[in-house]
Amino acid sequence: MCGITGVIHPKGKDVIEKMTRVIYHRGPDDDGYFTDEHLALGMRRLSIIDLARGKQPITSNDGRFVIFFNGEIYNYKEIKKELNDYEFKTDSDTEVILAGFVKWGENFFSRLRGMFAFAIYDTEKQKLTLARDFFGIKPLYYWIDNGRVLAFSSEIKSFLSLPDFKPEVNDRAVFNYLSFQYNPLEETFFKGVFTLPPAHSMAIDAKTGHVGIKRYWQFEFKQNDSLDEKKTAKKILAVMQDSVAHHMIADVPVGSFLSGGIDSSIIATLMSRSLTSQDRGSPISSAKSGQKVKTFTVGFES
Repeated sequence: MCGITGVIHPKGKDVIEKMTRVIYHRGPDDDGYFTDEHLALGMRRLSIIDLARGKQPITSNDGRFVIFFNGEIYNYKEIKKELNDYEFKTDSDTEVILAGFVKWGENFFSRLRGMFAFAIYDTEKQKLTLARDFFGIKPLYYWIDNGRVLAFSSEIKSFLSLPDFKPEVNDRAVFNYLSFQYNPLEETFFKGVFTLPPAHSMAIDAKTGHVGIKRYWQFEFKQNDSLDEKKTAKKILAVMQDSVAHHMIADVPVGSFLSGGIDSSIIATLMSRSLTSQDRGSPISSAKSGQKVKTFTVGFES
């Protein structure tokens, strides 16, 4: 899973390790920290890609930018080919995000294919940029008080370790949850704690705490009258094959959960095809070719 944390405060280094330790379960393999006179950043890592050299934080070649990343980018190898003028120190998708940001800025976010929540800090301008994936797969929460963002984390419980954070129930969010069985608001059950919306980025001035949020991608339905049922079925299958193959990129074993339904059965079948047929241009490592898909079903006696 991994998890990231941050405190925008001159004394953030005093609490960042405790704040990050709260989300140890998200990344038992490693941790990493960065501090300066304006903020402190931390992360817990679950190693998936470039196990040896993917330790975070990763800094840009000139040392100006620092990144902490939670997630996985499925098209990072394709993007990396466009960054041949950048000197990579690792084979990780984390560094590809950083290099893409250095070259293209926030306009680069819409090109990322994957699930992610990351923090990139510009040490020269003291500007912190947070971003969350298109559909909000990876969580990212922030605490704001008097118009200033004071902290962020992959889980709200990290804020409970901050001495100035006073947990108060947000009645509006609770009412919505009891009414709709989910909370449609950006607000959470805690007053002053919000979730960064999917497909949005946030820029924070680390000196003042002032923040700006903007959408970087918008989903659009475009009608295509040239497609009939047969063509549509073929197109869906091609997209599914491509998506499953990209999701299997990892330097650790991958498997599939089986729920007993048709959806998980289709995914397991396409995983097997990706492993046994490399001639389809599958992006997964050829070293995995011929391996069998490990599947898992979870049940409860009660």
